[in-house]
Amino acid sequence: MATLTPLVALLPGNPLVLIGLGAAVGAVAGAIMSLPAIALPPEPRPMGMGLFFVVYYACFVSSPVLAGVFSDAFGTAAAAFYLGGAFHLAALIALLGFGRVAMVNEASGNERQAE
Repeated sequence: MATLTPLVALLPGNPLVLIGLGAAVGAVAGAIMSLPAIALPPEPRPMGMGLFFVVYYACFVSSPVLAGVFSDAFGTAAAAFYLGGAFHLAALIALLGFGRVAMVNEASGNERQAE
């Protein structure tokens, strides 16, 4: 996904690029929202879900402001799309981290069941 975001800046005025990007990114929203429930054991899950959504909505609110600052600083609206690409890369790294946490939690859960 991160490599698709700058295409919007390179192909302005092409609605098919916007539609394709929206479909590709929007398709995984439900899976992303379920990650904390998968990665966290049942006891700390409510606190973890709360923290996840606080960070999620803080980023949701602050991202347009940050994109505007980048656009003003670089003098082009394309800077906002490149910032979006950087956010996609950060999300991919976080997703890989969630996968590792989920695997560790699953392994420790299997060890507890064996005892």
